[in-house]
Amino acid sequence: MSYIYVLESGENYCKVGKTINPELRVDQIKCTTGLDITRVKFFECKGEPFVSERMAQKELEPLSCFLEWFRCPFELACDVVEKHSKIEYKSDKKGKPVKIHESVHVMLEEIIKSGYEHKGMPHKKPSKASIVTELVSKLHKKECK
Repeated sequence: MSYIYVLESGENYCKVGKTINPELRVDQIKCTTGLDITRVKFFECKGEPFVSERMAQKELEPLSCFLEWFRCPFELACDVVEKHSKIEYKSDKKGKPVKIHESVHVMLEEIIKSGYEHKGMPHKKPSKASIVTELVSKLHKKECK
């Protein structure tokens, strides 16, 4: 399980990062920086943690001080991070973020399930090409309604 976190040190100085071990990460930051951490909040990440973290940092970018540090109220940083932690981001082949819509997940599950049950062959896995073709067809039908 991965987390995106907001850590506050001093008044309105927040760090946004990712971790798989929240307690260890806070200890690492305290030890390596010597900063007094006043508040910290962790949000379970639904998508790829790197992408979710980057999208939250990008939204806070106008308030950036240095790298992952932002000059903003703790509550604002938490709101932004919470929002991005709930989005199921993936990345494309070039590492660019892609938001996966819930209805696409549902359609994919239906297509894959139907492929396994197709023609009385419960163990036949559908090809990637047939999955994509059927998904595009379903999405097109949905848009045309």
